[in-house]
Amino acid sequence: MIMHAGWSKSFTINDAKSNEVLYLAEFHPFGWFCPKPLGARGGFILHNGVARKDPILAAAGDVTVFEQKVNPFGNESNILLPPLPKKDNVKASTTVSQTETMIGKSTPNNGVAFQFSIEAGRSMRREKFEWRKVSEGGNESVAWELMRHPSASRRVPPEGEIIAKLSWLPTSLVNVANPLSPKPIFTLQLMNSLESGLLGERCILTVVMTALRLWHLRIKGKDKRSYIRIGEK
Repeated sequence: MIMHAGWSKSFTINDAKSNEVLYLAEFHPFGWFCPKPLGARGGFILHNGVARKDPILAAAGDVTVFEQKVNPFGNESNILLPPLPKKDNVKASTTVSQTETMIGKSTPNNGVAFQFSIEAGRSMRREKFEWRKVSEGGNESVAWELMRHPSASRRVPPEGEIIAKLSWLPTSLVNVANPLSPKPIFTLQLMNSLESGLLGERCILTVVMTALRLWHLRIKGKDKRSYIRIGEK
């Protein structure tokens, strides 16, 4: 899929092959009032459709309203999702009220990773995932790779499984000349067990929201190792 940045804080998620608009993601900078569940926190609100009137699917953003002032080097992000059903015969609520956390960490060899956990698969067992920043010596077009951590499942190799790739897109001269036209900003490629649907829709939704959040962190300079190291200290 391709994310496009439009005017008036409107971002769209498009099919990479047909360029069909699939979903609308509203971007709200820090301090702007926006509907629940974010309120005045900076972040994204994803709609189940292509209009603001469509129901909210999920959100991702800052942990606190005044995060930049209170904790400018905080490494945590909130991912807001619908709650899980309590019983097998009860449908999950459509209200976005369950909060998951994504945490940025420095790793050996001057690496950076953003870690989160979410229910995956038919059993909805919680699994750990990690966005790993691709080194400069790797694929230059890919910025981040999403690793599924090894678990009790025999399907995941000991070294983990890459299930998504995130690539930033350069701004073309055409878009610069026409600032009102939607600008493609990054691509998100689902792979292996995530692409096949084996990990389930809830996991896919979380991956999309964490990808949007990584773009938000990037424009604030909060995805850099130096920034994360200060927060860790």
